[in-house]
Amino acid sequence: MKAGLAKFDERFHDHQVSQVIQTNQATIEFKEKHLLQLDGEVIGTMDRIDANMLKGAIYLLSTQDNPYIL
Repeated sequence: MKAGLAKFDERFHDHQVSQVIQTNQATIEFKEKHLLQLDGEVIGTMDRIDANMLKGAIYLLSTQDNPYIL
């Protein structure tokens, strides 16, 4: 929960146990398989995740002064 809130408010970010890395693509490898969820749905056990960000793939309604919109 804190990780999700940290996206919107820096006070929730725990700098001792997490690190923020900005990128357009990523590969995450685990030492052993983990059961994973995507938007609350179980998607199976995996030991590797390949992620690519699609610019403009999500529409977001916000105010003009939102500091999180680039």
